[in-house]
Amino acid sequence: MGGMGKTSLAAKLTQKLATLTQAFVGGASPLENRIIWQSLRNAPPLDKILFQLMAILSRQQQPEPADTIDAQISQLMAYLRATRCLLVFDNFESILTQHSAHLATSQQHGNYREGYAGYSELLRRIATEHHASCLLITSREKPSTLIPLEGESGSIGTLDLHGLSAIEVAAIGSANGCHTAESSDWQHFQQSYAGNPLAIKIAATTIRDLFDGSVSAFLAQGVILCDGIEALLSQQFVGGASSKELS
Repeated sequence: MGGMGKTSLAAKLTQKLATLTQAFVGGASPLENRIIWQSLRNAPPLDKILFQLMAILSRQQQPEPADTIDAQISQLMAYLRATRCLLVFDNFESILTQHSAHLATSQQHGNYREGYAGYSELLRRIATEHHASCLLITSREKPSTLIPLEGESGSIGTLDLHGLSAIEVAAIGSANGCHTAESSDWQHFQQSYAGNPLAIKIAATTIRDLFDGSVSAFLAQGVILCDGIEALLSQQFVGGASSKELS
């Protein structure tokens, strides 16, 4: 779910790679190194994304886009073969079909919204064709495109975020002015929010401001949905979009 740190982890990775990219410029590789971050929060149409990506990779010198999505993907693949590019698609779940929890089945998860099937073809081609680049996506669920491709080669991998441990939660709480004499309180605190880092930070602010920093007093009240956590939950169904080049 949101708040687990997917975007933060991806951002930290791109920052480190951007530093390495700058150090690598002028080295042995004949290919240009690029990092491009693309948010899909507002579910932008694929043709718009392809146009933006090719404009960046061609330094605004790209030819006219082809007439079909498949041909436009081929144009992008040519740039990905000629460039060492890390392409990041953040909030990929925004273009996937949303199901009510009581209706969803395991087969339904990861399918694409109507009009967005082109993203599936883009993922498939990046995953299976030869090129010099990488695609990193963050998502609350795995796109169905990748499920049959995993394990066929070492080119596709998944990192699941399962939340923080009680020790890590205690470190965040202490850094935000929270305290307790009972080590078990941190365990209960961690369990209450499944180790979600953002939820822990929001709750820690409530504990500091309303319970004088006492985790024990907070837990005794049975408070779970603090101000801000309800908003965090509602954001599971909300989106926004932006595109920027990091290097």
